[in-house]
Amino acid sequence: MLGKGLCFNNLPGWQNDNHEDALKAFAKSASRIIEKPYKTRKLGPGINFLKEIANWYSVLDESILGGEARLFFEDYFIPRKIIPEETPSSKRRGFVTGYFEPEVKGSRVKSDRFKYPLLKRPDDLVTISSLSKNLIPDDWNKDRRFGRFDGQKGLIPYFDRQDIIKGALANKGLEIVFLESAIDAFFIHIQGSARIKLDDGEIMRVSYAAKTGHDYTPIGRVLIDEGEIRREKMSMYAIRNWLDQNEERQNEIMAHNRSYIFFSEIRTLDKEEGPIGAAGVSLSSLRSLAVDRTLHTYGVPIFLNADLEKPFQHLMIAQDTGSAILGAARGDIYFGSGPEAERRAGKIQHEADFYLLWPRHQPFS
Repeated sequence: MLGKGLCFNNLPGWQNDNHEDALKAFAKSASRIIEKPYKTRKLGPGINFLKEIANWYSVLDESILGGEARLFFEDYFIPRKIIPEETPSSKRRGFVTGYFEPEVKGSRVKSDRFKYPLLKRPDDLVTISSLSKNLIPDDWNKDRRFGRFDGQKGLIPYFDRQDIIKGALANKGLEIVFLESAIDAFFIHIQGSARIKLDDGEIMRVSYAAKTGHDYTPIGRVLIDEGEIRREKMSMYAIRNWLDQNEERQNEIMAHNRSYIFFSEIRTLDKEEGPIGAAGVSLSSLRSLAVDRTLHTYGVPIFLNADLEKPFQHLMIAQDTGSAILGAARGDIYFGSGPEAERRAGKIQHEADFYLLWPRHQPFS
């Protein structure tokens, strides 16, 4: 639920943010909106109003905007607090986590050292939205976006992680790169992209291409429920350490997350650019936010107020999504690439205030 319109002075730390960095991230989405507008989602705002702002931005002098980025956002938007769970209380807070682009070693050729693959999209994986309605069973789970056809049964769910671990997709030529560690591969599935330093020194970039369509299950929750890690000690590092120390149970625990991700190699990015998010633009460190794609319109600015390692009061742009990102006031902050980004992102599980910047020319709904 969205609250009434506010003054920008109501946003804690708004005046002290680096709005020029936020504007650079917004510019990426603006170009994409002009070329190929996103869909308007339940919470809004309407993509036509965002497109108007994108068109205005495209004709403005960027040299002027550099010093007046804050005024650009104040001129074209009005902040509205996002209130979780449609509660009348304006004091309820949302929740943020962090994610990053892993950097790991790998090889295009399987060997004793590099034997854990990342797979490309299989030919028999079908996207449900592309099918005629008569091909979709009446009892099909509408949240399952992918499936496959069986000669006798028709459309059925795709193989899940356990099926694939056991070899359901073996010997089909789907491997695009091999890694040293099954744990690295698993966490790349969670992050959705990676930089892979190949054995010849080349840097390979891979990004999300599709998934099996099964629900995402956090294995941290599984480990808590089984009494393996205490809730207050749970973190990305705790999960990694447990998997390292319990190699005989790795596959068993990882298989609880039935969702399995397929990748494609990305050759169009400069090495300094972030990975491509679900909104189709390169992500910007500490400015790109993964949101619930069923509620938020991609490209919308969202101001966050959270106490992380230190106060985090940043204007973000909705440019990505994730299976675990559910709810209006729920976001995943992109921290960048490499070990330091991993260290910072792995610690983030914090309450936060979310303020959606609503186009001034769009009436409040």
